[in-house]
Amino acid sequence: MKRRFFAALIAVAVLAFGSVPALAQGSQTGTLNGSVTDTNGDSLPGVTISVTSPALLGERTAFTGTNGDYVLRGLPPGEYKVTFELSGM
Repeated sequence: MKRRFFAALIAVAVLAFGSVPALAQGSQTGTLNGSVTDTNGDSLPGVTISVTSPALLGERTAFTGTNGDYVLRGLPPGEYKVTFELSGM
């Protein structure tokens, strides 16, 4: 009797916890990153990067850091329009 109960408990645990990693496979996102430079190759800090897509609700925005680097994470699959803006340019 104890063996059957223990075996059933293990089976329930495997079914309950064995399927948890499969849930994470359903959400796929991407990252857009890069560096913004001028024609001389100098980095441009403070550039506003905006992305829009039918896959997004609204617009996502990032700003370049002191090295001109930017990162936009968690973007769902789809086609995007990317714009770069810097006042004075």
